[in-house]
Amino acid sequence: MRRRAGRHFAVTRAACVVTAAALALAACGGDGGDGGDGSASPAATGSPNATGSPNAPQATGATGNPSPAQSPVTPTATAGFPADAVGGQLRWMVGQMNSDTVQSDLTDRFSTTFLTEVPPAQWLVMLGQLRAQGPWVVEEVSTQDRSGAATLVSQGRRYRLTMTLDDAGRIDGALLNEAARGEAATDWAGVVTRAELAAPQVSILAADVAADGRLQVVHRSGDQGLRPIASMAKLYVLAAVTEAVRDGDLTWDTPLTLTAADKTLPSGTLQDRADGSTVSVREAADLMIRISDNTAADLLIRTVGEPQVRAAAKRAGHRHPAGITPFLTPRQMFWLGYGDSEQAKAARSGWAAADEATRRRLLAAVPMDGPGPQNIDPNSAHWRSGIGWFATPAEVVAAQLYLDRLAGTPAGQPLRQILTTNGGIAVEGWSGQAFKGGSDSGVIALSFLAPATGSGNRQALVMIGTGDKAVDEETFVAAAGDAARLLAAAR
Repeated sequence: MRRRAGRHFAVTRAACVVTAAALALAACGGDGGDGGDGSASPAATGSPNATGSPNAPQATGATGNPSPAQSPVTPTATAGFPADAVGGQLRWMVGQMNSDTVQSDLTDRFSTTFLTEVPPAQWLVMLGQLRAQGPWVVEEVSTQDRSGAATLVSQGRRYRLTMTLDDAGRIDGALLNEAARGEAATDWAGVVTRAELAAPQVSILAADVAADGRLQVVHRSGDQGLRPIASMAKLYVLAAVTEAVRDGDLTWDTPLTLTAADKTLPSGTLQDRADGSTVSVREAADLMIRISDNTAADLLIRTVGEPQVRAAAKRAGHRHPAGITPFLTPRQMFWLGYGDSEQAKAARSGWAAADEATRRRLLAAVPMDGPGPQNIDPNSAHWRSGIGWFATPAEVVAAQLYLDRLAGTPAGQPLRQILTTNGGIAVEGWSGQAFKGGSDSGVIALSFLAPATGSGNRQALVMIGTGDKAVDEETFVAAAGDAARLLAAAR
């Protein structure tokens, strides 16, 4: 799940730009994702395709000085920029971050969408803060088609600047975040070590999936009990929607009317549409998974009904009802977890020990005036109070497998495209993988289901990282990429 309020300096629909001084960068709505959540989406961070959403480094303080736990880095090389459109725009932006003459007319540099959400005056203020962090040394640059990335070193820290262009060659999205830490892992112990740089508690389940659905564990470590799963819970919403289509209660083309009560922060695009506008079930489901659109999730939960989502979760292999009861909408989760009303504080205090009836009473008392609270503490770690959605790593795999089975039915025909559009992690033999991730305060969760190949079974990977403070999502996603490569090689 992706958070906007309190986490971003400036946001575009395609990506984010933040000051290096603040480094309060959670991923944007594009999953990515959470990482949004967005879901945490491996793609959105510039890692092998982050949220969702993933997709998010975290606050490190405003001085820009390396923390005591992190040794200063120095550039290992210096690089120039490719002579293509993306290389030219990366060269321009890094020049602006350093000492080039400031360009105030930005219409030939940024897309209209970017400038709508990041006005020139805001960009100039941010640019001043970026310059205070300089000089920015270019260590490595790569471009492909309309996207590219540059590795930069500044004041003893290594950063990654990723960029996308529109059809006219203007900057449509830019993301600056701290680069992943640690060395690429060559064994499972190395994966755990790298993941623990990002989050104190790490749960990993990596397995081959036999034809009958049984898991043949390749690696399992960390807590395998109930863990917070953030926007991976949207897999259960997708299952409930598909079942409603199967049962004739909906079609994928059924128009749904968006209301103010459905809208929630921060990831996604439906929150920006007018009240009373319509969206098809198929589009809402696609947005909910692909960019971890929280408003889409609220809308679909309202449409199928919260009891039906919990029932679908049970059919999908979830065996711990207390972990998803009540099944919160993203809007409810935000107000419950971050609201500053006395009712919200009381609910957080009593939630973990409360039974279902008490939880519903506490939730009903929480004021929810608007899409979400404006003051979000990225270090609140309300998952420790039992707020959110919880499942075991094995239950997350079961949900992916349930959706995979539904995808083979007439009602589930759109599912494979919905689940695979985000792309997951680029690993040989994992083409067409299903992916859903998520993030919340102190949580990052990633799940993958790779299809079978001629030489091996399907493969499943779930990684969940938690802590009492915001986690380093960029490093965690890098560790997940290492894990995916090891798992694929084990076929």
